[in-house]
Amino acid sequence: MAARHSLDYIALPDRFLLFDVYHCTRQAFWSSVRRNELADAAGVALVPCIFQGHAMNCCIAASGEPYPQSIL
Repeated sequence: MAARHSLDYIALPDRFLLFDVYHCTRQAFWSSVRRNELADAAGVALVPCIFQGHAMNCCIAASGEPYPQSIL
C-alpha cells in the first residue's frame, strides 16, 4: 500500500466497503436496492445503514438552524 490511515479499523468487515454507485453518463446515483444487489452479487460488504427515508426536517443543529443538505 502507498499510504496508511492513522487509525486501525479492526471492526470493519472487510478492506473494501461499498458506499454508493454513481452512473457517470446519467449523472445519477444508483438506487439503494440496485446498489445492494450489486454488493451482494460481487460479495462486497456495504457500509452500515444508519437511516433510510426522507430527512427534510429532522436534522437541526444545536443553534436551531437546519444542517446544510451537503452534510446529510
